[in-house]
Amino acid sequence: FDVETTNIGNAAGPTPMQTKAETWLAIIHSASGITHFCHIFKPSFIEAGCLHDPVMAAALRAQNAQIQSLASVLLTSASVSGTSVKSSARVDAMTKRKGAVTYVFAVPPEAGAASATFIVPRVTSGTVKVLGENRTLPLSGGSFTDQFAGYGTHLYEIRPQRRRSRVMQS
Repeated sequence: FDVETTNIGNAAGPTPMQTKAETWLAIIHSASGITHFCHIFKPSFIEAGCLHDPVMAAALRAQNAQIQSLASVLLTSASVSGTSVKSSARVDAMTKRKGAVTYVFAVPPEAGAASATFIVPRVTSGTVKVLGENRTLPLSGGSFTDQFAGYGTHLYEIRPQRRRSRVMQS
């Protein structure tokens, strides 16, 4: 899947947030590979235009590192069916499970903000770590809720809550 990273002509190109959203939307919808279209044609041709924009170049490096860190999860065939999303605007999502850990990848494909509640099968309670954002969300009754900016991308890691062992006293 080819993702735009620059302005093709004299028009404004995508923002790093839009490029990240487009990349994760492609992954969510089964892309098996991502390439970045980096050319600028006008006002002059620059073959690696995305590398000439320090903000976009840094965003692409961070995004590629994040995708590589999740490669073993993304490549697993253990997709989890039955996850549902109830949201104020469209939010596309994919759920994967690797071992006991569940991952939800979610992106609204439009510019408007959204609130979304995710109902994840076989996970009842615990904490949801939002990858790359240094924050967590509570999970209760198999669901959690989050807010999205337009084109905001959230990647979630849900580890099963460990049961506390009971010490028997006599």
